[in-house]
Amino acid sequence: AVSAGLPPGCHDDADAVRRTIEKRTRSSKEPIIDELDFPSALEKSGEHFFPPDEISNETSYAVRQHGLCVMRHVLDPSVMKIVTKEVIELQSRLYGALSARGIDASNGIFRFREAASRCRGRTDVIFPALTMDGGPLQGVSQKIVRNETFYPVVQNLLGAEDDDGVKLVYAGLIFSSPGSNDQPFHQDGVPLFPELPGGRSSEIQANIPPYAVNVFIPLEDSDGDVWKGPTEFIPGSHKWPEPDRQLERVLEGKCSQTKIVSPILKCGDALLYDYRVCHRGTSNLSGRCSVGKSEGKQQSKRRKKRREELGTARRILYLMYGRPWYDDHVNFDYTKSAESLFKNT
Repeated sequence: AVSAGLPPGCHDDADAVRRTIEKRTRSSKEPIIDELDFPSALEKSGEHFFPPDEISNETSYAVRQHGLCVMRHVLDPSVMKIVTKEVIELQSRLYGALSARGIDASNGIFRFREAASRCRGRTDVIFPALTMDGGPLQGVSQKIVRNETFYPVVQNLLGAEDDDGVKLVYAGLIFSSPGSNDQPFHQDGVPLFPELPGGRSSEIQANIPPYAVNVFIPLEDSDGDVWKGPTEFIPGSHKWPEPDRQLERVLEGKCSQTKIVSPILKCGDALLYDYRVCHRGTSNLSGRCSVGKSEGKQQSKRRKKRREELGTARRILYLMYGRPWYDDHVNFDYTKSAESLFKNT
């Protein structure tokens, strides 16, 4: 029998899938999300028009306090359609290059100069088309990279008075294949001061202003829904002086006041988060469902359409910004000996 709350045809592991969906739905409705969701967080004051400076200041405050925020309807969907076309081409090229090396993108573990697996079924790849001079996205790239609504927030968070005070470290894409695994919770990057003994670097990092900010951008509405695997965040964890110990306590249920949230995004939205906040990508549940036989042509068409929707990878564009002195050395292999995935392809 089909379990309640699941789409038609979801038979495999239906109870486990239903429990996961219910948990994600609860996480998407945690009360703290009301403080992270803009402009609705501002509209509670009764006003419905806000000067850009006020939006930037209030949104930046939310990120400083909680480690993240969601900005709704800040990107033009028509622009995102143009970007999505290039993303699909890169995705096809990526999977072809991996296949040529005998690597299954949905199951393999790999690390190249431009792409790496983060866990089973989750691939992170550099997206040069967005920043390339004379590239296919030159006409729309600045509407994203220097977006008039969220870019001032990035500048505010990074203490920049002009464009010289912010560096786009890179633009990338996350592909989460159907049936992918949950990631472990983690903070991005590596210790700023690895030479210090014990946890001194973490203690210092927890008490300084933001030095790197990520912006997550779903390409289509379905890329942000509970089925495809929304990113989970632990608000306030960017201020943890002992992140490993404190994360362990949260996962053991010993910090009832600390919540795990998973904001639901739509095309046009942007999620900004401090590089230090604990987060993880969750599994793409579409691989956990199978579509059974149906009676009648119309029902068959509906089920086929749903199967196609469920059977696609989650695609998230991200922009990683930093202060001028900051570089990321861990997400991709930039050593001279690193192998290029796309060489000769």
